[in-house]
Amino acid sequence: MSEKVELLIEQARTGDRLALERLLVQHSEKLRAHITRGLPRRLSASFGVDDVVQESLTQAFQRIGHLRDASPMAFDVWIRTIGEMTLVDFIRRADAQKRGGQFARRQLAKDSVTGSLVDLLEKLPGDLDTASHYVARQEGIAALQVAIAQLPGDQRQAVKLHIIDGNSLQQTAELMERSTGAVRGLVHRAKQNLSDAMGRASAWLSQR
Repeated sequence: MSEKVELLIEQARTGDRLALERLLVQHSEKLRAHITRGLPRRLSASFGVDDVVQESLTQAFQRIGHLRDASPMAFDVWIRTIGEMTLVDFIRRADAQKRGGQFARRQLAKDSVTGSLVDLLEKLPGDLDTASHYVARQEGIAALQVAIAQLPGDQRQAVKLHIIDGNSLQQTAELMERSTGAVRGLVHRAKQNLSDAMGRASAWLSQR
């Protein structure tokens, strides 16, 4: 098992995005637990664990080239450190907003976020019958979050604001300073990219 993980890590380090997808899904639960332990209760209304996990996954795709050791322990430390640094950034931004009077309460329960992800998966284009069999599992949700992390920044932002956070197209357009047509196009392209990613993931998730 260790040799298989080391091979995936080595492949990920050399640019194999599918290998990194698999590693991040496998480590998603531990990453979430680690971030949950570090999240200050006083800030739980301004951002949630899912926000930090999603950004941590995005950072992992951007920083994989900096991982120097292919051992499982090194990968564990690497992804955990990314989670810690991302959480610190969220805390600093939230504290700065509170000091500047820009604090806005954010009440999105974990079940609400998970439900949004499940709804998104069901609305993706293409044949995702295989995916529907594992969507109820935490692994399926993790795979979708890993897929979202790979989206271009504007597509990722549109998905978060419109689909996950539940803003209307008009509200999302205002927040992104784009036209509603542009946002609609971003969401459409994001769904197609997510459908492709989940199709890849279903091939190996169904074997686990």
